[in-house]
Amino acid sequence: MNSNLKNYSLSLILLAEAIICFSGCAHSNNKTAKQNPKITIDTTNTIVMFKKWLLNVEQLKLLDSTAVKAGYRIWDVSKVPSVWDNQHWSDDPYFPVMNLKDTVGYLKIVDDSNVVFFSKEKKQKWQHHLQYAYRENIKTVLWQDTLYIAIYSPIATGSMLICVHASTGKNIWTGQVKCLDIAHSKYRNEVFIHKVDNRIVLAGDESRGILQVLDSRTGKNLFCVHDASTTLMNE
Repeated sequence: MNSNLKNYSLSLILLAEAIICFSGCAHSNNKTAKQNPKITIDTTNTIVMFKKWLLNVEQLKLLDSTAVKAGYRIWDVSKVPSVWDNQHWSDDPYFPVMNLKDTVGYLKIVDDSNVVFFSKEKKQKWQHHLQYAYRENIKTVLWQDTLYIAIYSPIATGSMLICVHASTGKNIWTGQVKCLDIAHSKYRNEVFIHKVDNRIVLAGDESRGILQVLDSRTGKNLFCVHDASTTLMNE
């Protein structure tokens, strides 16, 4: 009986020590967690890197290099292929419309004033008449049934941006795009387009550059920055 009591008492002592140790370890871990809180990064922010500018698209705010931290989505315009990288020019180009990495169709400029959409098999689906004629190059962003089309000339200033229904070509809006007032002798022009949530980014690599953000739902110009020595044609 005494032996059983002794073993029972020893078991209680060991159990008490285990509880104390567990409580102490848990307290220590909690204390460490409070001293070193988990760092969370807002991955919804997208940074556009273009020319000398770093733009937070959501905040419409220019940043310096110290503000760009790991975890941001970054669109580096310098890494996007340019029309000037292509050494084989075509007099009758078809511009691909991409859905992620797949080509779903092609656009073509006809008679300097119409954009025509073709299927992957090069069968015409619809035609959209442009308000302003004589543009030679196209960049697009496809989002569900909405197609954003930037139309510009590599040897003339500016760009136009239209938004249409991808299935029908019916116009949704024409963007409030701003253009630089630069002598023709300074030209060559390249335009890049990117969609960030409900905003469209237009980067114009002409002269010292122009960077714009438009509302993807309305085409309203939300932000524009350009070199201070350059004026805008529509301001």
